[in-house]
Amino acid sequence: MADAPKPAGGAKGGDAPARPLGPDGKPIPGPAEVRQIQAARKMAQQQAQVEEVIGIMHTNVENVLERDRKLGDLEERADALQDGCAQFEKQAAAMKNKFWLENLKSIIAGAVVGLIVLGLLYWKFFMDTGPQYPPPGYYPPPPPPPAPAAPAAGGDAAGGGDEAAGGGDAGDSGSGGDE
Repeated sequence: MADAPKPAGGAKGGDAPARPLGPDGKPIPGPAEVRQIQAARKMAQQQAQVEEVIGIMHTNVENVLERDRKLGDLEERADALQDGCAQFEKQAAAMKNKFWLENLKSIIAGAVVGLIVLGLLYWKFFMDTGPQYPPPGYYPPPPPPPAPAAPAAGGDAAGGGDEAAGGGDAGDSGSGGDE
C-alpha cells in the first residue's frame, strides 16, 4: 500500500479517507466547510441588503432636505401673500370710505338742489303775494284822453260858462249837497 495516494488537505494520522473530487477538479467540501460557505453567502446577501437600505436612506434624507427647502420657499411666499393681502385690505377700506364720502356729498348736493327747485316752484305757484304791483321801472300807459264835450246851445264858446247849463261839477255846487 505504499503506492496509495496521500489524502489531500494533509489529514492527521494519515488514515482519514480522501475527499472525492468535484466536476471542477476541486475536492468536495465537508459539512463544516459547507456551513462556512453558506454563512459567507448569507453574510454577503445581508451586506447587500444593508447597502441597499443605506442607499434608500440616503435618498430619503435628500428628499426630506429638498422638501424642507421647498416648504421654506412656500412659507416665504405665503408670508409675502399675507402682507400683500393686508395692504390690499387697507387700500380697499380707504377706497371704500373715499367713494362713500363722494357719494354722500353728491346725495347732499342733489338734495339741496331739489329743495331749492321745490322752494322756487312753491314760491311761484302757491305763495299769495298780495296785490300785484308793476315791477320797478315799469310805467303803465297813460289813460285815454276824455272825449271832448259838446258845446252848449246858448252858452259861450269857451266852455267855461254857466253851471246851470250843465258845465259844472255836481260836487262843486253848494246846493243839494250832503252837508
